[in-house]
Amino acid sequence: MGLPEHFFQHALHFDEEFFYSVCSAMSWRWPVLGRWIGQAGIRLHPNSLRLQKNLFSLYLAPDSLDYVESVLQQNPALGLSGQFAALLEDCGQRGRAVTWWEKIQNSDDPAGHSLYVQSLLKNPSYSPEKLLTAMQTWASRHAAFPWQSMPFRKDYREDSPVRLGFCCSFFDSATMQNQFFPWLSEVIKQGHQIFLYGDSTWRNEHVTVRSGIRNLSDDAFVEMVRADQLDMIVETTGFSPGHRFSALARRCAPVQVSYLNHAGTSGVNNIDFVLTDEVCIAPGEEKYYTEKIQKMPHCFFCFNFEHYFELFFD
Repeated sequence: MGLPEHFFQHALHFDEEFFYSVCSAMSWRWPVLGRWIGQAGIRLHPNSLRLQKNLFSLYLAPDSLDYVESVLQQNPALGLSGQFAALLEDCGQRGRAVTWWEKIQNSDDPAGHSLYVQSLLKNPSYSPEKLLTAMQTWASRHAAFPWQSMPFRKDYREDSPVRLGFCCSFFDSATMQNQFFPWLSEVIKQGHQIFLYGDSTWRNEHVTVRSGIRNLSDDAFVEMVRADQLDMIVETTGFSPGHRFSALARRCAPVQVSYLNHAGTSGVNNIDFVLTDEVCIAPGEEKYYTEKIQKMPHCFFCFNFEHYFELFFD
């Protein structure tokens, strides 16, 4: 559907910031109207890269794959290759997705590069050795900090409750609600102090939630976490959007752990442990991890749906 000319005439009165803000706000609820506004903005501000990126992000949908692909081929500076590759993967077009993932493996964009290495972990044909190389490449570009230690807080005792932090960009997802939080409830009963770094609707009087931090810089994140004086911090996001591996590379806590959404190595110097199991790491593959490996009995990826059964059979 084209842009009505009278709509464009009214748009002459607005600046670039208006188009960027309104187009962004309408991207999910009213994408068609967002496209109209984006088209008007580009006609008035043809050299605005962020307006172009905003507009074409609205076309990242299964019904616009060919159109988006042609646009991105002509305008690689839009920086949407990673999102487009993820969309192709979700649509089952693995071959096309791999082509686009390969375009961003040398990217300076840590988010796009993260999506690329995450896709490798899901590729059965990718060996642990190749994955290690890819992760170390990511770390060298986006988390290049030397290993360093951090002392425990002065009042820390091995027999006392620990101050334990968890990073996640999707605390409210089904995965976290049915796997992570049932386990966390048991941890809280043991008297440990819990900090959640990320937006979450889950509340407990013994838990401190640091929400609204998605756009917080790595330096600001490190400063905040260090001020909380944690004994251990666990990154559960994997390399999905919103992860904090580049911040953890600066060392936020005495013990730092990778768990849950990424069973491979992170390649990041200051990640001390990875929690996994015998299924995810076959015998002999330990040498392809930069972290110390802590294998959990049976399977680390387990769910508890008891509350759903209670709803249906109470």
